[in-house]
Amino acid sequence: LQSSLTNVEDFLKQLDLKVDIVPVRSSSLARVAQLTQKTNQFNLTTRRYSEKEIEDFVADDWKVWTVQVKDKFGDYGIVGVGMVEPKGNTWRVDNFLLSCRVLGRGVENAFLSYLVVRARNNSVMSLIGEFRPTLKNNPCKNFYSDNGFELTKSPKDGYIYKYNLCKEVFKSPYYIKINTL
Repeated sequence: LQSSLTNVEDFLKQLDLKVDIVPVRSSSLARVAQLTQKTNQFNLTTRRYSEKEIEDFVADDWKVWTVQVKDKFGDYGIVGVGMVEPKGNTWRVDNFLLSCRVLGRGVENAFLSYLVVRARNNSVMSLIGEFRPTLKNNPCKNFYSDNGFELTKSPKDGYIYKYNLCKEVFKSPYYIKINTL
């Protein structure tokens, strides 16, 4: 399909991408833990968590979502995780990752757009994101800055970014259909 089209955007439109973003469930805890432990290329913090730790975060009112992707060729299953710690009128993105199986299709931008909308709907004023570089996660090094986040700190082990939710609406790729619960 990709070789028959003239540009990447046409290819992405033809994929008929569908992204389901749902809160973590007991049935998906094992997969979420596995993704935190094994995903390297697009893992902004590379924090590794067990099922128990994720359960504890949810019990402490963290927001934890899974991302499932389907396209015209099949169902990729749960391929992404977002973990957010609410702190007053700020949400701190503790973990944001996506399997390399779906990279480059805009899914990461659609998921970030979803987080921005959810934060706004919860009267959050800003999102804080972190990038902790490793030998393997260079593909996502500029993810926050490429999406309008401002660098606020550069501690020795990474970079802290902030997105002011009073800015204009963050746009999701138009060719992706997002389903949420």
